[in-house]
Amino acid sequence: MSKIYLFKDKEVAGGYVFYSPTDKKGVYFGDSNQKSMEEVVIKPERQGKLLTDRLCLISNVLVVSQRFLIVMQKMNNQKIKIVPSVIDIGKELIRNKYSLIYPDEEIDIIDYKNSKLKLYKGHVLSAQKLIAEKNKVPTFDLFYAKSVSWIVSEKFKTIIETQNFSGMRFEEIEMPI
Repeated sequence: MSKIYLFKDKEVAGGYVFYSPTDKKGVYFGDSNQKSMEEVVIKPERQGKLLTDRLCLISNVLVVSQRFLIVMQKMNNQKIKIVPSVIDIGKELIRNKYSLIYPDEEIDIIDYKNSKLKLYKGHVLSAQKLIAEKNKVPTFDLFYAKSVSWIVSEKFKTIIETQNFSGMRFEEIEMPI
């Protein structure tokens, strides 16, 4: 098994910072309504001059560019739901360039015994040291780890870096042999 990485936000100078996605009526995207949403609207929390390939990460939801989505769909991923997104930057609406993605399920990979975590009701609030149990890690190139974040394989990380996708960074997850 190769290395795995936390897939994290990377703020870019001059980049927009976004709020949580809503439907057209302003209802936030969440567990209760996500299956019925056909399109989401995303508005900036902070204006910028640059839209990156990864706009935001809220809980288990990612908003990514179509360029990223095309590459992602060629990889070996867990089942992922895709919702078209409209980016509302005030003076214009940007359509067909971004999608919201969320996992069909969350996969528990944490080695709770050896990780140093701050937990609240079974959810990881912070991790001083995150260790994955090798036998729990799937062979997907992109998946959502329960209570943690999106995880990418070394293969996917290399493709993202080679193609110069913006708005993302990675932290290696320890995985004992």
